[in-house]
Amino acid sequence: MSQQLAELHDRECTFGSAPLKSAEIDRKNLKPDWKITVVDRPEELVALAKRLNTLPEFSVDTETWGPPGVRLDEHLCLIQIGVPKMNKRKVVEGEGEVFLIDVVALTESAQRESAKKGKEINPLTPLKKPFEN
Repeated sequence: MSQQLAELHDRECTFGSAPLKSAEIDRKNLKPDWKITVVDRPEELVALAKRLNTLPEFSVDTETWGPPGVRLDEHLCLIQIGVPKMNKRKVVEGEGEVFLIDVVALTESAQRESAKKGKEINPLTPLKKPFEN
């Protein structure tokens, strides 16, 4: 997990009306209790994209950030994809998996690969097809 994503994860958040550190949240009492998978390597993103191509539905949320004095949506840093558990093409309520796509780590990896190959690489290209469908 990239350092920036780790810092976002450790910041205070609000759950209900009380501020909590994410580590203090009792995940066992939260529903739904979905499996969480961090995707921070290109091959993991390719595998996820292949899986998404086979699904009838999934949900997407994004997180952005910006340095002080700049719009907060200046940089995409995280994509969250929720994949509900399916049983005979019907959603099983309260069960599934969440994929946290660390865009910062993938971008850093793509920049290193771009420098080696001498051409720009978009780290999110594998998501193009599932998002078009």
